[in-house]
Amino acid sequence: MGETFRLLNRHGTKLWFGSVVTGCCIFVFLLLPLLFFAMIMEPKSADLLDLLKRLAASPRTVESIATESIQIVMEHSRLVAGYIGFFMLLTLLSITFFRAGLIGAIRQAVLENQTGIGHFFSYGFRYLFRVIGLNILSVLAFGILLTGWGCLSILTMGESFWMILLAIIGGILSLLLLNALTHSSVVMFAEEMGVFRSFANGFKLLFSQFGRTVVSCLLAMITAVLTSILVMFIAVFPWLILRFFDDGAIADMVGFTFGAVLLVLLGTLPTITAYVILFRRYILRNAGDLFPEDDQTPVQLLSSIDGSETDGFSNNKEKQTSDG
Repeated sequence: MGETFRLLNRHGTKLWFGSVVTGCCIFVFLLLPLLFFAMIMEPKSADLLDLLKRLAASPRTVESIATESIQIVMEHSRLVAGYIGFFMLLTLLSITFFRAGLIGAIRQAVLENQTGIGHFFSYGFRYLFRVIGLNILSVLAFGILLTGWGCLSILTMGESFWMILLAIIGGILSLLLLNALTHSSVVMFAEEMGVFRSFANGFKLLFSQFGRTVVSCLLAMITAVLTSILVMFIAVFPWLILRFFDDGAIADMVGFTFGAVLLVLLGTLPTITAYVILFRRYILRNAGDLFPEDDQTPVQLLSSIDGSETDGFSNNKEKQTSDG
């Protein structure tokens, strides 16, 4: 853990700053379609403004107001619905891009000892569709688990013992599935693999190295929770200080505003600390057993005295021992 904290001390600030810059760029990117939609709807919003003016001049019943408002909105319903769908899709892609870029930058810091804002964008573009594919497989896996759990819950409905037992088993299986899916994303970025191989290797790690993967997830979870508590305290701190002033309304308004800004700016820190631990432990504890061929280097084939030949590979660890 000491080396992990030194790694966070060396690259943590750069990772956080890079995430803030990337998030700001994505926010500006999402503002563009909003501005474009506002420009399109500006001439068509005159009807709504006229309605508001007429209502202010001569108040009418609620029914007539609702009828006219719905009629005006329905005239542009296709445009509004299409824009909402497009904006939701764009937002989903932007969130996935940010997540891929953040995990990729953490991978680069842990494995390559390099940190830069460019890594956020390069990994975001390269792994965008891989992360989408892995998310789809994750949703399907959880869907299958929930479907089976729901069917068994219906069959055992009314029997308290079996319902409690089923709830415990379902919770344990959900945590194990989350463990496998978390390590699938780690394998994807660490080994630069495709979607299906990463998904399969996540479950392979769970079954072959159960204890190590559970410890890794527990350490990452505990670190993320502690970091989240620290972030929440920093976000609430301005409000706590302003509570000492007499004007409580201004203190609440300013404190909540500063708190929200700090929460947005520092919100990536729990993810950074958790994935640093996951990548670090994966390289030290899991990668060698998951891919043992990576520990072997080719050597020259030589005939021994008794006429037999070497197998063409030697283990790195054995070689280091003999060199020592």
